[in-house]
Amino acid sequence: MKHDLFRHEEMELFVREANLARAMEIVRAAIEICAGTATPVPPDIETRLRDVGAYDAFLALRGSYVHHYLVFCRA
Repeated sequence: MKHDLFRHEEMELFVREANLARAMEIVRAAIEICAGTATPVPPDIETRLRDVGAYDAFLALRGSYVHHYLVFCRA
């Protein structure tokens, strides 16, 4: 696929099935913010990010990356 021709990230995260829906909400918010969309951060995610001191760093990523792949979940 010539991955060397473009910047990309690959990672594997392990999430308990009971937390999967919530994790996917966070992934979606991250993808949208990084893509530079005008979509606001969902309030509950903003609260969690502020609680751990990561909200400003998260917003600083706005417009820095556009995700071109599927997000794949497996059991």
